[in-house]
Amino acid sequence: MNILVENIGIPKIPSNLKLRPYQEQAINNWFTNRGRGILKMATGSGKTITALAIATQLYQKIALQA
Repeated sequence: MNILVENIGIPKIPSNLKLRPYQEQAINNWFTNRGRGILKMATGSGKTITALAIATQLYQKIALQA
């Protein structure tokens, strides 16, 4: 099986999607705690978006080190 992988660039959160202050705080806390912890947030508060923002920032940090 041949799999074609194209360079699609660094992932990013769409510019029309703004994180809420508590999401930004959760992201900062996660990085301050060296990537340890869980996102304990209420239903509908944006845990998935917060986790994707963490993954995006983590990818960017790793890409800069390469």
